Amino acid sequence: MRVMKFFILFLTILIANLGFACFDTYLFLNGKSMVYPTSKFVTEVTGEYSFVKLSDPTADTFFAVINAYYGVSDRFSVQLGIASPEITRDQTFSFEEIGGRAVFNVLSGNVGGNTYYLDTILECRGNVVLKEISGEISVPNIWYFGNFIGVIHPVLSLSLYESFDYQFGGHVGLFYKIGGSSIVGFGTEYMSAQSSSVLGNRLIEGEWACSLFFGSRIGDNIYLQNEIAKGLMNSRDFGFALTVKTIF
Repeated sequence: MRVMKFFILFLTILIANLGFACFDTYLFLNGKSMVYPTSKFVTEVTGEYSFVKLSDPTADTFFAVINAYYGVSDRFSVQLGIASPEITRDQTFSFEEIGGRAVFNVLSGNVGGNTYYLDTILECRGNVVLKEISGEISVPNIWYFGNFIGVIHPVLSLSLYESFDYQFGGHVGLFYKIGGSSIVGFGTEYMSAQSSSVLGNRLIEGEWACSLFFGSRIGDNIYLQNEIAKGLMNSRDFGFALTVKTIF
């Protein structure tokens, strides 16, 4: 009962203060950092749909991402992906964006009897049609305490197209494991993608957003997760994403 009261209280604080969640059901259920396990090959397909303005259905947008991950060592994994640009209903769907990501585990150990991971993520992506290039440097912090998982993930986004520009953002999340095979969670963000590794694409374009997450394991090798996002300030109205991850 005390644990559930704490969970509800923490969510209330997050909502009230608009705090900032990277979310990966596979890694969280297995108690990992953002580094994929050694020699594991993982594929992921994500589809996202956003209601930019509920009063104008023609403004709805969609994008899709296909990712592949590989664990090089205990402290290092890589990701390659292709993505579509965000399009409206009357635009033609195509994959135009490519990207890569490297994840390094800097620190892992126990803090107060709880497991803690500190990682560094370097990411670069580009639109091959528009010839735009951008990148990210981020530092996810992940704590595992009982059935709870806490995430604090500051992000520095870089624009390398025509002129150099940068933007600080980040996200924070709290998740709860159910029976070792499912996860529910809540997160808030500021100028930062929350859902897994979608090569910089965001459900909610704007300053602030909050998200509700659901994830589960289907059998031994399939993981599903869903994110529902709501814009809070200078943002679109709603967005939702479905991700299917396969482990080889």
